[in-house]
Parts: sequence; C-alpha cells; structure tokens
Amino acid sequence: MKNSVKHFIATFCFIFLFAVNASAVVPSAPLLTATTSGLTVSLSWSAVPGATGYILYYAPYPAATPIGNANMGTQTSFSVTLTGGAAYYVALKAYNNSGSSGYSNISNFTIQSSTSSSTVTDIEGNVYNTVVIGTQTWMGENLKVTKYRSGGSIPTTTGDISSETSPQYQWPYNDDESNVATYGRLYTWETTSDSLGLCPSGWHVPTDDEWTILSDYLITSVGGKLKETGTSHWNIPNSGAINKSGFTALPGGLRDTNGTFYYMGADGRFWSSSESSATDAWSRGLSYGTANIYSWDDTKSFGYSIRCVKD
Repeated sequence: MKNSVKHFIATFCFIFLFAVNASAVVPSAPLLTATTSGLTVSLSWSAVPGATGYILYYAPYPAATPIGNANMGTQTSFSVTLTGGAAYYVALKAYNNSGSSGYSNISNFTIQSSTSSSTVTDIEGNVYNTVVIGTQTWMGENLKVTKYRSGGSIPTTTGDISSETSPQYQWPYNDDESNVATYGRLYTWETTSDSLGLCPSGWHVPTDDEWTILSDYLITSVGGKLKETGTSHWNIPNSGAINKSGFTALPGGLRDTNGTFYYMGADGRFWSSSESSATDAWSRGLSYGTANIYSWDDTKSFGYSIRCVKD
C-alpha cells in the first residue's frame, strides 16, 4: 500500500512539475499572412503551441507611427473592411501567463482606392480610365478632347492671347500632337464652364471645393499620393510619389498667355471651375520636387491640364 501511495505521489509531482514547466515557456512568434480583396483585408496566422492568445499590432504605412494594438483572443484569423487608400503595417505577438513572444513577420498592405476598372469616353472617342477616391470618382488621365459635348470645336492658336478677354483654346504641349496621348491637352479656364460641356456627359470640371474634398480625404503628402511613381514622365527625384490614390497625376506643364510652354516633366497644373476674380481662377499644382499640393489663383488665359470628376 505504501509503495502504491509513493508511486501515486511521484506521478502526481511529475505531472504537476511538467505542467508548471510547460506553462513557464514563453510562446514563439506566429507566422502572419495578409491578403486584400477589394476593400477587405484578411489576416491569418499560425497557431502557436502553448499560446493562450494573440495581440495584433498595426501602424500606418509608410509612417510606421503611432502603433496601435488589439487583443485577438484565441482566434487565428481576422477580416475587416476599410476605406479605399487605407495602408498599414501589421504584426502579431503570441502570449500566455509567462509572457509574450517577439513580433511575427511584419506585413504591409494598401487598400486600392479604385475598386473597379471602369472607363469613360468623350465625344471624340477618347477613352479614359477612372478611379474612385473616397466619395468621388475622377478621371485617371488628363483630358484630350478638342470638342465640347455639343460638337462645337475648341480652337487652338500659336499666338499671344494676353489681350483677349474670354479666350477659349486648347493646345498640345509645345504644339506637338505626339504629347497628347500621354499628357492630354492644355486648356484655358474659359473652356471649363458647365454650360459649354468640356467633360463627357455625367462629368464636369471640378470646383475648387471638390479639389479640397480630394485633398482632405488624402490628408497628408497629398501630391505624393496623387503623382505617378517613378521618373518615366516626372523629372528626378519625383519626391514622395507613391500614387496611393490611383490618380496617376502627370506633369503636363503649362502654356503662358504669350505662347510659351513651360515645365513639362516638372509640374502638373490643373484648373478648377472656380474663379477668384474677373481675371483669375483657382487651380491645383504638383511638382517633381515635393510631395505637397498647391492651390493658386492664376490667369484664366493660361493653358492648364484638366481632370474631370463624375457628377
């Protein structure tokens, strides 16, 4: 009987010590996978032996701060629907009563602002990709049309128009039609009136307020989030260009009232339909040297690029 009791006590102590030692082991880090589909990101991670829960850590991409966290309990997957343009770093730690693991692999993702590949066609048959950014739908390319929706032609000229009071003109940069396919055309502000119908049916030249809505949605480094990446079209260094919005802004330059063309490759200038005075109107500008966006009131007879927005 004594031997049986001793055997029982020894077995109990072994099991107890094994359990204590097992729980004293800090879990290893899980392996994390992140995938996106439309506006939804799905996270999954490996189950870690000995873990009693997992903590998800997240930070905005590419800023990396501030870092937030959420206790995921014992689950090993998680899905959430975000807004277009949302971008994050994510990582996990496993934990138990003895502590937490190191970070898992760090993953990052960006929710594409455009959830479709729709297009719009102008009166001349030019086809433009479109992009959804927040609550707005924009053309993803610069306007190329030489006619209003009514069929009336928008003239061009090689002369000085500084003395004209309401000039309605369009130009290819440097009067070279080969530039149109990539950069679109440059238009005087007087062409942007809704009554003239510069944009395709159901679309219009954005007001200054609509440009502000776009900027407010993107919050910071707006120019960088709008500009096409790389230096195929933008001059070096094309600072901050990540095109997170899908807007793919290009540096179409401008035409001065005296007929001189400037800044292709360096600047993209875009009219709004809002005037600031009898001679000036509001525009937006992007540059190769900064990730900012600028608001200017410029002479209405300058030639600037146009991006249409959906009604």
